[in-house]
Amino acid sequence: MIRLIRALSSLHGEQYTEPYIAKAKFERYGNLVGKGTHTNMMVEKEKAKFVLIIIDLYDNEIVLARLRITLFLHATENLVLPGHHSMPKDVQVWRSFTKEAIYDFSKEADDTNPIHLTDQPIVQGLFLLRTLADYFGDINSLEMKFIKPLYANQIVYLQKHSGGFIGYNGHEMIFKGKVDINK
Repeated sequence: MIRLIRALSSLHGEQYTEPYIAKAKFERYGNLVGKGTHTNMMVEKEKAKFVLIIIDLYDNEIVLARLRITLFLHATENLVLPGHHSMPKDVQVWRSFTKEAIYDFSKEADDTNPIHLTDQPIVQGLFLLRTLADYFGDINSLEMKFIKPLYANQIVYLQKHSGGFIGYNGHEMIFKGKVDINK
């Protein structure tokens, strides 16, 4: 998955400064171990506030995996989206992300977005996506919608349900998604 994430770092310029990921979806179509000769990225739809980016990983002419990302452009620190204000009882403590882990992921992914490099960094949406993919194991696809930013050292509580999950920080929903586990 990191090869797909690194391809995103090739987007530069004023337009892509400090975006937030609104939605991300990873799909696996084949065995990724030791494969993937090249990636291809295209900007499919672009509007004033959002852009849809599709990144494919190929082995010869066969698509092995796809990462679709919807970016919210020109986001500011004042961006506050509505979240849930009541946390259900069937959640479990999942994890938190240290500043060092966030900085390390930025380095690994060649991500220079300053919102991930501050003294109080925001956890990368794709770091959350990859960590959840590892948590669920052998997946076919994983899709996430990001509701609110998650900052370093904030605890994530996870609620799993049939085919999906919701992440909370305190009493507020921060992300939700669907997972298709390979059986």
